[in-house]
Amino acid sequence: MDNVDSPQPGPQLGPQPNFGLIAQAFGQASTEFTKFENFAPFTQSVEILQQIQHMQHQMQLNHQQSQVQLQQMQDRFQQMQDQFQQMQNQLLQLRTDVTTGFQVR
Repeated sequence: MDNVDSPQPGPQLGPQPNFGLIAQAFGQASTEFTKFENFAPFTQSVEILQQIQHMQHQMQLNHQQSQVQLQQMQDRFQQMQDQFQQMQNQLLQLRTDVTTGFQVR
């Protein structure tokens, strides 16, 4: 019965964190993270992205210009077709007139 009354030992705690040191480390880390904008690979990647964006913009402009030129060509082709159709109609009318003229004589 003597064993029942003996107190149980509490959990043994290890070293505790130094919250001040953690806060200081985060402060230093955030200062260092702001320096990444000066890091050559990052500055070069920004320049590369800008060049890519410029190329995309130029491609869009070229595409738009090509679309305009294509539309102009299609319009001109349609005009030529219309003129050709008018010429055919005029020739048919001339043929009819000539045929009618010969029949009248």
